[in-house]
Amino acid sequence: MPADRTGANVQIVGKTNLSEFAVAPSGLNGYYGTPKNPFSKWWGFIPGGSSSGSAVAAADGPVDVAFGTDTAGSVRVPAACCGIVGLKTTFGLVSLNGVLPVEPKHLDTVGPMAKDVDHIVQGMDLLQSGFAARYRRTVAAKPLAKDIRIGRLYLGGTDPRINKAVDDALARAGFRVVPTGPSLQGGVGPGQEGRGYGGGGWCLDKLQKITLANQE
Repeated sequence: MPADRTGANVQIVGKTNLSEFAVAPSGLNGYYGTPKNPFSKWWGFIPGGSSSGSAVAAADGPVDVAFGTDTAGSVRVPAACCGIVGLKTTFGLVSLNGVLPVEPKHLDTVGPMAKDVDHIVQGMDLLQSGFAARYRRTVAAKPLAKDIRIGRLYLGGTDPRINKAVDDALARAGFRVVPTGPSLQGGVGPGQEGRGYGGGGWCLDKLQKITLANQE
């Protein structure tokens, strides 16, 4: 266990439920029950998946940190749906030993979920000893948001209100926002959400062209 390796005082609460086969972004599970999004007290929201139980456990309070696997959003999607923080770690940073592979050569990762960044750091320190110390050194070196550059990708089809909320939050924090180049976003930028297509569409289009070229 990570707690044994680090010597940390950690109480393992238990295992959580998730989407069947860890593939559904909804987080639903018709066989063993769907973890209930805390926001469902007011609205009928899905918990997001696939790591739905981990996100709900962190959002609803039973745990300080929960873990999930993320290949194409299985940590980030439920974190967003449940209003918490989720981190898809850099590929190869955390060992995949014991993880059921989906795309282990490029995309499979293990990452933490928690209510805030401080607890995310604690979770990462359990996954990789020494992470918290490196994080503190990084914050000390760049304590202000204006010292940090953040890449901003605009995807076609995104609700303009969501784009505005993200842009406003970044502006309030004072980060140095760097829009991604046209080669990555298919020419879609602020105010162009309804036109063209985003990174996924661009990649699919390129893949189709490569496939057709190989067939000729």
